[in-house]
Amino acid sequence: MIKHVIAGLLVAAVTACSPNGGNGADVNPFGQGGGGGLPAGGAPAGGAPVTPGNTPFPCNVGAVLQAKCWSCHGSPTNYGAPMSMLNDEAVHAMTKDGVEQVYQRMSERIHSTSSPMPMKGFPALTTDELGTLDSWIAQGAPGGTGCTAAPGGAGGTSSAGGSMIGGGGGGSVPSYGGTTGAGGVPLPMPPSALPEGGLVPTVDDTPVPPDPSECDMVPFHARQDATNAKYIVPAGQQYYCFGFHQDWGPGTQGLAFYPDIDNKQVIHHWLLYKAISPQTNGSVNACLGFHPDGELIAGWAPGATASYLPKHVGIDLGGGDYILEVHYNNTTGVATTDSSGVTVCKAKTTRPDTATVSWLGTEAIILPPMQNNLDVVSNCHPANQDKPIHIIKVWPHMHKLGTHMKADIHRADGTTVDPLFNVDFDFNSQWGYDTPAILNPGDYVTTTCTYDNNTPNTVTFGETTESEMCYNFTYSYPAHSLISAGIHTTECEL
Repeated sequence: MIKHVIAGLLVAAVTACSPNGGNGADVNPFGQGGGGGLPAGGAPAGGAPVTPGNTPFPCNVGAVLQAKCWSCHGSPTNYGAPMSMLNDEAVHAMTKDGVEQVYQRMSERIHSTSSPMPMKGFPALTTDELGTLDSWIAQGAPGGTGCTAAPGGAGGTSSAGGSMIGGGGGGSVPSYGGTTGAGGVPLPMPPSALPEGGLVPTVDDTPVPPDPSECDMVPFHARQDATNAKYIVPAGQQYYCFGFHQDWGPGTQGLAFYPDIDNKQVIHHWLLYKAISPQTNGSVNACLGFHPDGELIAGWAPGATASYLPKHVGIDLGGGDYILEVHYNNTTGVATTDSSGVTVCKAKTTRPDTATVSWLGTEAIILPPMQNNLDVVSNCHPANQDKPIHIIKVWPHMHKLGTHMKADIHRADGTTVDPLFNVDFDFNSQWGYDTPAILNPGDYVTTTCTYDNNTPNTVTFGETTESEMCYNFTYSYPAHSLISAGIHTTECEL
């Protein structure tokens, strides 16, 4: 049986982000914030360098790093990035594992297909940018003289209409190419889940943003207690679970989930569960991702944007008890505060169809050492399938050895197989995909997880990132129809 344990979800340190954009004032709620604004080879104005030394990069190199790397590898670093890359001394520091210098690791990552930098889904390095970095690295990553001063862009805000995931601008300080703040750059959308054609989406089941008039906006944020004071995040890495109770009954639906990211320096990801057992409103506890009576309803990691449903569908929000699980990686060495989380569009009027999240996949994972292209296959035969099941979207999840996941719908005639999705997997960049499809009575779904085990050890299922998982989280309606007989109401596996 698939356990309700996802402590290993998204715990790898993010190592690259999207480029900075312009002013977040007139972009969609999930656009990037201000561009530029970081001193050439130093820290933001008024701040101390994160690595001793202030030797700037050559102008062309600094421009590439600022555009494609500094959103996370700046000062402060964001989303758990393990190091800054703001000056020449910083890129000559040893990596965290002490094996090589930062610029040497950079050389591997910018050419990696399984764990690239920038991450999949974000704007990739152009041929010219890649050539610039390759030439610089081949010379031993020498310092330079920086660039002529240029104005930095204005940072985005978390107010309505602004950037909820904005990169702060630094004003008129030396820059490798900061913009004037005009425009704004939307966060990227995930790559297509249907590279081989897949199923033609039905218009009815295409997720769309709800009209604001449909919503009561309900926040679920990290907090110290029921007063909603910001949570005091200790130094170090830990999961914390925040309890919420709402006075609404069964049948409540959610129509959209909007990430609210406060302190991006320390947050790594969050997950929202509806709970069967009553929760103490305002409670907070250290936790390990084990929620035997919880059902996952939404999640966020760097790069993710708002999540919507088709216009006639709402997701089952349960009876009013919730757990917001937040993974923090506070590398500052001191306590800080955060109020990150999610704002849920609670439906004012119930929509005709109700969706839930099902766990497809398997825990029967045994990966022999030093072998590649290892497939682990599982089948989901829905129980009591007396009507079509509409699949809305999927969220593939594996760990560090995972390279690819696909799911196929086997039709009841025994001869037809339709691909549901077929995607490469990168642990550092885990996307959800809109995959509208219909599972008719007698059809079943096969999920195939593929791994490269280049370690000397046999790897099996487990909650740590050194173990593996094969989970295909699938959003579908009618509620609880995509399940196996006799097990938990969110699980479907052979």
